[in-house]
Amino acid sequence: MGKKDKKKGSGAAKTAAKTEKKANLKLKKELVAKGEEDFDTLLEKFAAEDAAMNAVKEEVVSPPGRRSCFTLTPHPTQDQLILFGGEYFNGSKTMMYNDLFLYHIKHDRWIQVLGPHSPPPRSGHQAVAVGRGGGQLWIFGGEFSSMTQSHFYHFKDLWVFHLSENKWEKVTAGGGPSARSGHRMTALGNQLLVFGGFHDNGIHFRYHNDLYLFSLDDRKWTKLAVVGNGPCPRSGCLLTPVPNGGVLLGGGYSKETAKKEEENGVTHTDMFLLTPEKHDKSGSRWKWQSVRQGGVRPSPRCGASLAAGTGERAYIFGGVYDQENEDDDEGGLKGTFYNDLFLLDLKKVAWHTVTVCGKKEESEKKKRRRKKKDNGDEETRLLKKVLSIVERERLVNGIDETKKVVEFVHPEELKKLLQLDIRKEGRSLEETEKVLETVVRYSVKTQHPFFFNQLYGGIDEVALAGAWLIEALNTNQHTFEVAPVFTLVEHYVISRLVELFGWQDGDGIFSPGGSMSNMYAMVLARYKKNPEVKRLGMSAMKPLVAFTSDQSHYSIGKAASWMGLGRDNVVKVRTDNWGRMIPQALKEAIAVVRTNGCEPFFVLATSGTTVFGAFDPLDTLADVCKDEDLWLHVDACWGGTAIMSKKHRYLLQGIHRADSVAWNPHKMLGAPLQCSPFLTRHKGMLRECNAENATYLFQQDKFYDVSYDTGDKSIQCGRKVDAFKLYFLLTCHGMDEMERRVDAAFKAAEYLAEQVTQRPEFRPVLDAAQGTNTCFWYIPPSLRHQEENAEWWQKVSKVAPRLKERLVNAGSFLVGYQPVPEKGLVNFFRMVNTCYPEPQLLHMDRLLDEMDSLGADL
Repeated sequence: MGKKDKKKGSGAAKTAAKTEKKANLKLKKELVAKGEEDFDTLLEKFAAEDAAMNAVKEEVVSPPGRRSCFTLTPHPTQDQLILFGGEYFNGSKTMMYNDLFLYHIKHDRWIQVLGPHSPPPRSGHQAVAVGRGGGQLWIFGGEFSSMTQSHFYHFKDLWVFHLSENKWEKVTAGGGPSARSGHRMTALGNQLLVFGGFHDNGIHFRYHNDLYLFSLDDRKWTKLAVVGNGPCPRSGCLLTPVPNGGVLLGGGYSKETAKKEEENGVTHTDMFLLTPEKHDKSGSRWKWQSVRQGGVRPSPRCGASLAAGTGERAYIFGGVYDQENEDDDEGGLKGTFYNDLFLLDLKKVAWHTVTVCGKKEESEKKKRRRKKKDNGDEETRLLKKVLSIVERERLVNGIDETKKVVEFVHPEELKKLLQLDIRKEGRSLEETEKVLETVVRYSVKTQHPFFFNQLYGGIDEVALAGAWLIEALNTNQHTFEVAPVFTLVEHYVISRLVELFGWQDGDGIFSPGGSMSNMYAMVLARYKKNPEVKRLGMSAMKPLVAFTSDQSHYSIGKAASWMGLGRDNVVKVRTDNWGRMIPQALKEAIAVVRTNGCEPFFVLATSGTTVFGAFDPLDTLADVCKDEDLWLHVDACWGGTAIMSKKHRYLLQGIHRADSVAWNPHKMLGAPLQCSPFLTRHKGMLRECNAENATYLFQQDKFYDVSYDTGDKSIQCGRKVDAFKLYFLLTCHGMDEMERRVDAAFKAAEYLAEQVTQRPEFRPVLDAAQGTNTCFWYIPPSLRHQEENAEWWQKVSKVAPRLKERLVNAGSFLVGYQPVPEKGLVNFFRMVNTCYPEPQLLHMDRLLDEMDSLGADL
């Protein structure tokens, strides 16, 4: 009497399932007997711990602890290595890891990334990094070992770590490889290729030689149909792409069951080439063929490391060769480990040995002699101390994001900490070094990626090197005889900038900041209006009046005061909702001034206003100035950097029609402070206006061409050689790199503006932004969904100052805030993006998240 409709083969399937169930129960009992928890319980515990972590955290750490069977993968876009997972056996128990580290090669620094939703601990997995989506690390498979290494759990899960977001994602895709470890995985275009591996459940083992492709586009697995004589099942082999679109596979390890159920290990030395079939359009049919290897082949081994090199080469390091230990009664293995290095020519499939050369180690005697000399050379010890601080604190490249932007201390307390004192006897070397450490500790780290407070940021290694060199040379820019190199550099840079801003001819000078450049422009405009002002002064002139927008820099008022025009003779012209000067309003203001008997002479337009980042309409304003015979000066100190970008230079449309331009590369571009060229299309006017012809300095009978003595163009005598800072930055990096940095700053600003619009807790001040400024209010929960009357806005005005205080005290971010009373706008945040350090989209999200976290109870 059997059951009806019994399906053929169901009895065998049930028997296999029962056998597997019994094996699992037996395994659990064995683990309990050894004081270990079963895998399901361990994985549940791990999932609970992982769920408790609710934020990503980065920490600078010591190098990872000892381990094996981890993955070390080159970062796809940066000079970093990514380490994930692995295991460590201390002789009695095994520790499994799922930690992720970034190793910054250039700075010899490890950063551990801690975050939620990460894979369970594992070893023997595979990892591949690809450049798509801001950088991704893909991980497949691996194994989890019991503490005594008596039992193993194999994974068949697929994970991706999004490098730009520091975010794990578990990818669900059916039809992929079975659970395994020791397999190999590589990237082929927009796909991942997985080969081989093994599975061991403590009862029986199995090695694989199957092939799967995973599409990164549609996230689907495809099992490949392969023809030809290919490799036998194995793990621990070499696998690398080759230039023709195929894959080269070599070596590996497998076990086979011999008589009396003895297991024999086999270390393979063969090599195969896998290529797609020529006429297959599906991409699923591939062909194996055996490959003959040439050159000096490595001895048999498995588990060697492979790194793809340039020029169709790969490098192979190390590996292990296991053989039966005849001296071991229990039949153990004897492993021979290698540390030799080989080069594999992928085109010829030929092996070459690699000899690594390096400096011979100093003898102890030489070390002691050098140390004694270094300690005795106190004149250079301070310089070495400064350099060591800069390197240790990462003040130029790669400052740790987890460190504070500032360790804020109130003024009176800071005075005590600094112990400011100038003594008769001076300070000892140790005390002086302590001063340096204290200065760095309590200073704002402008090179921190979360410093967004002002219209400048950090500088890179190239910029600092140039600045340090000119400080060491300590010369003056006034004559060729004391600054021959720097005089020629300034001439060259000015000529290139004149060309860059669209003039056929022109002149210029590097000034000590944008405020001084704006004053240079007003002085030239006054001289052009009446050259006699240089000799007679302004007593015989009508009152001169300057015009600027109500959003322009405050330096125009100071310049008017210093020049004797008077602040009341600066007319603030109305701007539109974006903060741009209205040309018609300028016309009307000029007419009123003329009616009142005063003399209009100067218009200051702005390209990149301080708060809104607005760009005035230069072409239209140039028409007005031409009709009215007025000098047009463009304050492009902030936004002038857009000239470096083909994509964004349209913002400066019409700047070639200006009489003069002020630009500060030390702002958005990232040149060292200070670096401020002033340019004019009126060649010779700087000298005519400012020269005093001091006979002790600017002699006309010198033995060289005195036209290179440029100091008399300046209102200063002593002048720093600032032009070299810009020249060194541009000549080392090149214009393409500068353009890329500018575009990255604009991209970050655009992204931040989008996020501000999309998040209900933030509100944009402007409908859209032109530059890299992003202006917004934070609306805490207590003020949301309320009537937005005058009292409500008064409360909103108090949010930014209080939230800024919390950000500063936490040291997490520095962001500016301000009101704009002339437009009826209460306190709001003004976030600015500069070119260096290069802003990341992730940083924009972290800023908004931090604000919401610290301001939620306001």
